[in-house]
Amino acid sequence: MGKWYTKEEKIKIIKYYHKNGYMNTIKKFTIAKENLSRWIKITNEDNLTPGKGP
Repeated sequence: MGKWYTKEEKIKIIKYYHKNGYMNTIKKFTIAKENLSRWIKITNEDNLTPGKGP
């Protein structure tokens, strides 16, 4: 089972993605591209809380 990221960590990762791009973000944070794609699509920050959202 993988790491569970907090809402704050996810927001930090998304902000990093917007500045540095997709591949750099995946390499730096060692996250699956599917996770990053899903987080980017979520517009309501409350849904970034583990166990909530789509």
